[in-house]
Amino acid sequence: MTESRLDAGENTEGAAGRGPLRITVQENGPLRLSGPIELWSSDANSTYRGTSGALCRCGRSARKPYCDGSHKTAV
Repeated sequence: MTESRLDAGENTEGAAGRGPLRITVQENGPLRLSGPIELWSSDANSTYRGTSGALCRCGRSARKPYCDGSHKTAV
């Protein structure tokens, strides 16, 4: 498991709060996010704003970019 930490001062304008963003890479699992999170679509619309989440890394999720647990059944 690997963890990165970004200073919220590096976040772009309109970020979801203040404080550090922690990104934890889970072996054979998603990227776990904890802290101020704001995700944007390619057409510049905010799609998620909150303080925790999980992003798919396996490509099997039906809710991409969010993890739905599909990696558990990946062969």
